[in-house]
Amino acid sequence: MRQEVVVSTGMSECPLCGKRLVKKYNMNPRHVITLNGEYWVLERVLRCSNRKCPGYSMSFRSEKLQSSVISKKIFGLDVIVYIGELRYKEHKSYEEIREALEGEEHKNKYG
Repeated sequence: MRQEVVVSTGMSECPLCGKRLVKKYNMNPRHVITLNGEYWVLERVLRCSNRKCPGYSMSFRSEKLQSSVISKKIFGLDVIVYIGELRYKEHKSYEEIREALEGEEHKNKYG
C-alpha cells in the first residue's frame, strides 16, 4: 500500500504584504524513498492572494520537502547520508550497504 502525503509551505501569509497565501498549482505526485518508508508526495505550491503584491507571481513551496529531498531525485537526504556513513566511515562493501538498507539497522539509528 503506497502512502500519499500532501505538503505545502509552512507559511499561511505572504512574507511581502501579509495577505493570505492561496493555491497556485499542485505539482505532479513525486515518488520519494526515505529511511522511514516510501511515499508519493503531492506538493501544493502557493502564491499571494494580492494581485498587486510581487508575491502574486512568486511560488511558495514546501520548505520541508525542499530540504529533505534533492530536486528531481527519488532518495531522501537521510538515505544518502546513511549510505555515505556506511561506505566512508564504517568502510562497508556495497553488498553490506544493500543488506543494511533492506534490514532494520537504520531504524534504530535514524528513527
